[in-house]
Amino acid sequence: MTVSSNARSIPRTIADVFAPVLADDPGREALVTRSGRWSYAELDRLAARAAHALRTLGVPAQLIVYPGQYHTLTRPTFLKDRAERAAAWFTQYLLSSAR
Repeated sequence: MTVSSNARSIPRTIADVFAPVLADDPGREALVTRSGRWSYAELDRLAARAAHALRTLGVPAQLIVYPGQYHTLTRPTFLKDRAERAAAWFTQYLLSSAR
């Protein structure tokens, strides 16, 4: 999986982003939603399963990291980029297989 910064690839993986916290405190809370709470270790396991499923199906995936943006994108150029990427992915991998 490639980690990109505003459409520019950098040599990191999701594992590299999570690794320091995962190594130091795997039980640390990483994500809280209305549906539940997940630790870094739990997210690591879920991410590995999702990545494996996508690879098995031959579907490429990317993590896009937008500079200065955290849980919500606020810059219009980043919002546009995300929408364009999502539309292209859905068109290629979902709409083409439905025909």
